[in-house]
Amino acid sequence: EYPARYDLDTSRQERWIRGDWQIARWLLPRVPGGATKRLRNPLSALSRWKVFDNLRRSLAPAALLLLLMQGWFLAFQAWSWTLAVLGVFLVPPILVAGVALFQRRDEMSLGRHLGAVFGTTRQGLLQAGFRIACLPYEAIVSLRAILRTAARVLITRRRLLEWGAYDLQPSAATGLRAEFQTMWPAPVLAGIAAAGLAVLRPDALPAAAPVLLTGLAAPA
Repeated sequence: EYPARYDLDTSRQERWIRGDWQIARWLLPRVPGGATKRLRNPLSALSRWKVFDNLRRSLAPAALLLLLMQGWFLAFQAWSWTLAVLGVFLVPPILVAGVALFQRRDEMSLGRHLGAVFGTTRQGLLQAGFRIACLPYEAIVSLRAILRTAARVLITRRRLLEWGAYDLQPSAATGLRAEFQTMWPAPVLAGIAAAGLAVLRPDALPAAAPVLLTGLAAPA
């Protein structure tokens, strides 16, 4: 079943990212075939593309966060950079709403149709806002998983993942304090970015403020 809590979802995502990077070598022409053997890669081009696409997806949160930081600290048009990154999250539900407006069923009244479209759009925008708020935390989780896997595959060769059933058990702690203990990197990173902008780029602070405030509030 799909995880019922955000901490369980990120835990599962982190494990998946570790698994994806653990098999990254299967993108190469020759792959491990035993203790010392190297064999011709038997995976099809489509299968290799799926492996690559998973690696790309795991880098997306960090890439978007880096794009925001670059726009705030280095670029001249901080608002444009901020809106461009936010558009990655906000444009899809808006496009879905635009298409849904013209897909009313004959048996549904116009009022009910508009109400359904509004409800779906509202939910999509709320989910987009939640993803924006959690972007710093998810970037840190992804990079942590990638670096941990690289160290274990290339250096220690210990505690590698084994494929099998994996049940996520919720922790006993709940509430705002528990969420802050788990997600503290997000507000800390937002606070550091806000302090840096106040000193180095105060003109970019108004453009960054909405994103930084959601990052500070992410655990809540």
